[in-house]
Amino acid sequence: MNKEKNDKKKGNKGKNLLKTYFIIIAVLIIIFLIIFLIPTLSSREMSLNKGLKTIFGSDYTIYETKVINLPDDPNITASFDTILNKKGTLLGKYTLINFTNLILQNKDNSVKMIIAFDSDGKIKKILPLSKIKTEIETNWEDFFNSFVGKDFKDLLSKPVALPAENSELSTSIRDKIKEISSLSYIMDYGVEAFNNLNPEPKEYKRLVVGDKIPDFEIIDINGNLISNETIKGKKTIIVSTNASCGTCIEHTHEFDELINKVRKGKNFNYIFISETAQEKTTSEYLTKTQNKDILKIAIDQDQEVLKLLTIEFTPEILFVDVDGTILFHGSPTTQNIEEKLVEFLK
Repeated sequence: MNKEKNDKKKGNKGKNLLKTYFIIIAVLIIIFLIIFLIPTLSSREMSLNKGLKTIFGSDYTIYETKVINLPDDPNITASFDTILNKKGTLLGKYTLINFTNLILQNKDNSVKMIIAFDSDGKIKKILPLSKIKTEIETNWEDFFNSFVGKDFKDLLSKPVALPAENSELSTSIRDKIKEISSLSYIMDYGVEAFNNLNPEPKEYKRLVVGDKIPDFEIIDINGNLISNETIKGKKTIIVSTNASCGTCIEHTHEFDELINKVRKGKNFNYIFISETAQEKTTSEYLTKTQNKDILKIAIDQDQEVLKLLTIEFTPEILFVDVDGTILFHGSPTTQNIEEKLVEFLK
């Protein structure tokens, strides 16, 4: 009798052990699915229908489609769908573009994007239908949100700031959005109105090594004039920066630490030109730098001087020789930046 009980206990124990193994295996499979499958599903391309519902609501309907060409270049074209709701109220319009760039790590180096406009012709939403994959992470949602509420006329006078990371890609995307906005403007106001717009602000050729720094003037936070004339006779380092951008702050501080590391015995101008208001700029940079004795900070929220210096990104750096010749124009994250800095200051 006891033997039968013992055998039964052993049998139950074996079954329980087997059950435990099955549970463990099931849990491991679930974990595997969470780690590998869900990210794959979340990165799949959103359908156009779902994207339009996200922007215009579930009761949208397409009223008409128009193809618009740029008068000076018929090869630049876009197809716009006008969107109504079921009551017949105009919600806006959209176009779908397939943006391709070698920096993109999406399939075929491309991503589909909806560019939507509201009933007043202002940009309502820019929505990629899949995650924009690049080697360097960028907050693309914030970048796209900076276009919202602007039409082509606004984009001529109010340039959108570009992120420092993926600057080449963001420049291409910005130019494409601007191109689409110009076609949208033609659709709303006609070719004559488009041609009568005030011309774009002067396009400055990007300063490259060997160019002379152009005439510029700006007042620093202490009321002192900084200009192409006042910096002559000394080597000069100009840093464009932004105290509201996380990566800009990080890279600016890294470069500032590098300056502190190599500055001993060197005599040079060290200038920050910030796109951010003075209080925020000084709080972020002047209170934390170890180079307070040589650092000059100027505020350029309208980016007028930065445009003259052909600086589009933050942070970006100019090395200017004693005679005003540009010896470096690029990012503080450029490979071998320390070597370039040491060579410049020697």
